[in-house]
Amino acid sequence: MPEQTHPFLGAPLTEADVLALTGADATAVERHVLSGTEVLSGPEGAVFTVEAGDQPGRSGVWNADEIRLVGPASEPVVALLRWNPWRGEHPPLHFAVRTPQDTLYLGKGYAGQYGRLDSAFIDARIRPLTSLPRVLLDRARPPLPPVELPGLAWLDHVNGDRAKALELFVTAWHPVENPEETLRPEASVPSLPTALRHFYRLAVGRPQVLGRQNHIRPAGILRVDDAGEMIILGHENQGGFRWLLRWTLDDSEPDPTVWYDEDGETLVPEAEPLSGFLLQFCLFEAALCSAYRGWAHPMAAAEVAQLTAPLREVPLHPFRPGTRTRFFVAPGLVAAIGDGWENGTFDVTVGATHRQALAPLVDVPVTWSGFDG
Repeated sequence: MPEQTHPFLGAPLTEADVLALTGADATAVERHVLSGTEVLSGPEGAVFTVEAGDQPGRSGVWNADEIRLVGPASEPVVALLRWNPWRGEHPPLHFAVRTPQDTLYLGKGYAGQYGRLDSAFIDARIRPLTSLPRVLLDRARPPLPPVELPGLAWLDHVNGDRAKALELFVTAWHPVENPEETLRPEASVPSLPTALRHFYRLAVGRPQVLGRQNHIRPAGILRVDDAGEMIILGHENQGGFRWLLRWTLDDSEPDPTVWYDEDGETLVPEAEPLSGFLLQFCLFEAALCSAYRGWAHPMAAAEVAQLTAPLREVPLHPFRPGTRTRFFVAPGLVAAIGDGWENGTFDVTVGATHRQALAPLVDVPVTWSGFDG
């Protein structure tokens, strides 16, 4: 067989082109099973062809640096996805997208991350070796129909009625997942502050309100610590820090201080009392755990200024003593910006309810580590 030449990024592929990438003819090429994706392989490589589209939970092009493969797969597909381009243990993996007009070449890639990789089900994040240019991205991932984004009415209540601000934000961002869920009885910790009881009521039917990156403990498992002094309110997902409240037998402190505990010895107060902290907690989770995201670690101060120019700052003191995170918002979007490891730099994470909400940031001249817009 003559020496193989690879097509350029975005080139239309014929069936003969796809076979050439595998190094096999139509009678010898191996065809594999992966839900929603055509997979062909041969002695010189494999070609994964996904369908054009933009639906969470399905295989397709997600952003300029990520192709998602999701669904039941055969054992040979699992073996192919274990290929590492730097070890050269297997022939390369090529990727393509089928649009209504053409099949377009997306270049080589590898499984940079996967939540699950076995024959029953795969959930793999493919990293193209070359980022997809915007013109190709828009054909592989056609824009979604516009939707009504969660608004910013809650922002007007932040420094007037924080219970109202929290309720408006939570109900707009988090539809009820389980409408038949009822409020679980509170733990054997009497006299919970009003703001916390309100938070738990909002979390009914909305489990994501209690957190995915960090966690507020459900009311049913709140406990006072061994010393009988502090309620353990929440924690980081790997146990890196905790949040606590001082326990009292009465309601003498309606909006108490939240204490941050990173080393088990020194308690540092959060800058906002409980009512502001709970709103910040929800904003942080929205930035880190939404379906559509952008992130940069680190980002220079000048870039942060450009990024936040089209956004509104939430008028609260910084969140978490260790990072001093501030929040900036737009309809359907939350940006969390905290101190980076190096002086003068920042860690930036943006979350959105819909890809459309990221549109104001697409042309902002900043360097993203990853961006779903």
